[in-house]
Amino acid sequence: ITIGWRYEKFKDIPIEDYESARGEPLNKRQFRIPAHDRVNLLIEQGHITIREIKYAELQASKYQAMLLKSRKRAMRFGAQQVQEMKELTTRKLKQFTTGKSIKKEENELWERAQQVTIEKYLATSSKVKIKDGTSLGHLSTLELIRSPQA
Repeated sequence: ITIGWRYEKFKDIPIEDYESARGEPLNKRQFRIPAHDRVNLLIEQGHITIREIKYAELQASKYQAMLLKSRKRAMRFGAQQVQEMKELTTRKLKQFTTGKSIKKEENELWERAQQVTIEKYLATSSKVKIKDGTSLGHLSTLELIRSPQA
């Protein structure tokens, strides 16, 4: 076992010889090298200090924690997608049971979105009032009147 990128060419052997000599395939556990042996290999063959090994272990732990945090965050986004799917399913079921067309529902959603936007705007600007009787169907037909400044 070596650690590094150096390539060492060995003489070619026929595939039949290799197959007959290789024996049964190894399982995962048989490939694993114990931690103390790996550290010894790094020190003896890789000329790595124990300090460098400890630093690398700390970095690996740090990155594992970051990965775990990222996975948890992704799970939360998954919950958001489930919520969106739930809302979509509810709308589709409502469409089916009430017989509303998709276009009519889109118009209602658009009007409601405009109303919410205007309400938010009015909440932040006390000098703007909506003239009674105007339609909220299209923003271009909405009339806003500025109150006289006191």
